[in-house]
Amino acid sequence: MIHYPLIRMTVRHGRKISWLLGCFFSILTIISFYQSQSIWLLVLGLFFSLGLGVFLRLLAEIVEVVADALLPR
Repeated sequence: MIHYPLIRMTVRHGRKISWLLGCFFSILTIISFYQSQSIWLLVLGLFFSLGLGVFLRLLAEIVEVVADALLPR
């Protein structure tokens, strides 16, 4: 039987990883805002980090659905 460790890891930790990466990029955006003092950089960076978190969460949920439907338990 074929094992898929990356898919199993994504199913198990995908939602947490997407939340953590979204927060990480938000923190990076705030740090870069303090260095450059550009409000546009802050706004665009926060939108990007929010979009990244939502996109990664979507991918994690798609992998969960596919794994639940196709992989044996």
